[in-house]
Amino acid sequence: MHGKQVNNQHMKSTLDKDVKKLQKRIIQHSENVEGELVHDIRVICKRVRAELLLLKSKSKQSRLKKISKEIAGSLSSIRDAEVMLDTFDSLFRDVKSDPLSELRGKLESERDKQKVDADSLLEKLNQLKSDLKGRSYTQKAEDRNHTSIDAAKEKSREKYKKLDSKNRETFHDWRKAVKAYLYLMKLNNTESHAKLPQVKELAECLGLLHDLYVFDEVVSKRYAEFTDYLREPFSNREHELLNEIHCLATEVYEIDGDVFQTE
Repeated sequence: MHGKQVNNQHMKSTLDKDVKKLQKRIIQHSENVEGELVHDIRVICKRVRAELLLLKSKSKQSRLKKISKEIAGSLSSIRDAEVMLDTFDSLFRDVKSDPLSELRGKLESERDKQKVDADSLLEKLNQLKSDLKGRSYTQKAEDRNHTSIDAAKEKSREKYKKLDSKNRETFHDWRKAVKAYLYLMKLNNTESHAKLPQVKELAECLGLLHDLYVFDEVVSKRYAEFTDYLREPFSNREHELLNEIHCLATEVYEIDGDVFQTE
């Protein structure tokens, strides 16, 4: 094998192997499917969706998109509950006040209520593994991916330039565009790409900002009695993340000047 064939085969084999590893981990931890395992399963689903653009078969694209979304969706509740608790802990390293201890207890209780049906999850992963078999790439998969990377970068750049500091949804849209850009870079095995570390860090920081905003919205709706205790640490963390995100974005897109302002 040479050139495109080598890279295509590498893409296939690594994804197939990673799905099998996840199945083994689920079997080993069937009573405790959470945390890092949930995260890794969701990452696999995103990798699958990133690969869809390069497949020849439209029907296989459709099947893989459907099952990957079903798997990720089945884990959304436990993932959201874990994010709430993790975000709380990132805001308060050492909880001493009784009200905050009470809030953490509520968040922990909510997380503990979330259970994953390991048998159902294994069944879905078996379906994913089955649907992955026999897939083939377009003749110019590599060229299409390079073109897609360029288009994804430009799309994420435009989302960045249209940010509205008063509209959190614009940050969420930008985050999704950055994630698409990152996964396409990884899919093409461009680990040596000069911008890859910055794009990866940017995506991670945008994820943390998204989690922070979700935390704020949920607390405001469900635990409003605690909002006064959260206002200052929330603002400090938001300011910290926005500054870091802005610095990374100017490196990734090579844009001078402020796109959004933080107070």
